Amino acid sequence: MAVTDSRTPGALRPTSSDNETGLMDPLRQWISELIGLRLDLVRASWRPKPGTQPALKTDWCALALKSLDTTPAYLDGRKGDPSLPLSGDQTSVVHEDYEFVLSFYGPRALFLAQRFRDAAQIGQNRSLLRQTGLTLKAIDSQAMRLPDLVCETWVDRYDMTFHVARKVSRTYGVRTIVGADVDFYTERGKL
Repeated sequence: MAVTDSRTPGALRPTSSDNETGLMDPLRQWISELIGLRLDLVRASWRPKPGTQPALKTDWCALALKSLDTTPAYLDGRKGDPSLPLSGDQTSVVHEDYEFVLSFYGPRALFLAQRFRDAAQIGQNRSLLRQTGLTLKAIDSQAMRLPDLVCETWVDRYDMTFHVARKVSRTYGVRTIVGADVDFYTERGKL
């Protein structure tokens, strides 16, 4: 896909962007480190092909994106220099707030939910998350007990909700108008 700027007709697409990478992998890694579960036991929920569920007596958790709230974008523009053909970019900046649900399963489900809640609030652990471009915005203090019926057996499940935020910037190639091959006419004639 060719980079477009305002010198070409059509819609403008970003010429560059930052912090647009996926959310699930960095969050799964962070959660795995906080609660001490192997990464393969911190699973993404609602996958097209969920795979085999861990055994009933295995501790594991599932991470689900519940909602996204975005602040209105603000533009950070630069006045272009007519002598530089690529000057005058505009950057669109939005702040995204993601709500996640983390479901814990297994014999130590409640313990793992409590461990996550407490460990996520430690400054050093929060700084690990910030290194990925994400910030822990809020974590619910309540762990909801929502048992699941699996193979005619009730399995404990505890859900915790938390919010993660990030700033996303996208730069668009808006160029300065240097000149145009047009004629202007008024009641008195051509200008």
